[in-house]
Amino acid sequence: IKKGNKKMKRLLTAIATAVLDVSAYCNGVANWTDSAGVTWEFSYIDQDSLNEAHILGAEGYTDTLNIPGKFEVGETQYTVYVIRSDVFKQATGIKTVVIPDGLATIESGAFNGCTGLTSLKLGSTVDFIGEDAFRGCTGLRYLTIPASVWGIEGGAFADCNSLSQVKFNGGLLTGEGLEEA
Repeated sequence: IKKGNKKMKRLLTAIATAVLDVSAYCNGVANWTDSAGVTWEFSYIDQDSLNEAHILGAEGYTDTLNIPGKFEVGETQYTVYVIRSDVFKQATGIKTVVIPDGLATIESGAFNGCTGLTSLKLGSTVDFIGEDAFRGCTGLRYLTIPASVWGIEGGAFADCNSLSQVKFNGGLLTGEGLEEA
């Protein structure tokens, strides 16, 4: 890896995370409470000045979930790059999810079964959406997938029965094109 190639480091980090146990891979796990009173649990990695955080859970949120873009541990600031697998699975009370710029990966099943979800805003840096990430989000009707996305695993939007319009890379999918999602 060439020095300074952060995208490649993030990709390798995501691969390593999928293979390794988080406790063996991360520098620590911490909690942080945002201004809305939501307490976030995250793992953090301080590797080659990457300062990366992965969302592991949250408590105290209402129907709107604004994923934070950064956390602080001591004097070090960590950028949120990953929402881990199954973190918000079956959280039926979530209606709106806002994913910030900076976040790259939404792992498998992250929002699986969030039947109340009606609004999803993906940040401009999301590049990978895992298997079943939004499966069964039956309230979701419209979706814009940013041009940064290079990978969407199978079933990522399966059983999103109300999903009728998807804007992708400036194009538009409707009807039959959504059946494969």
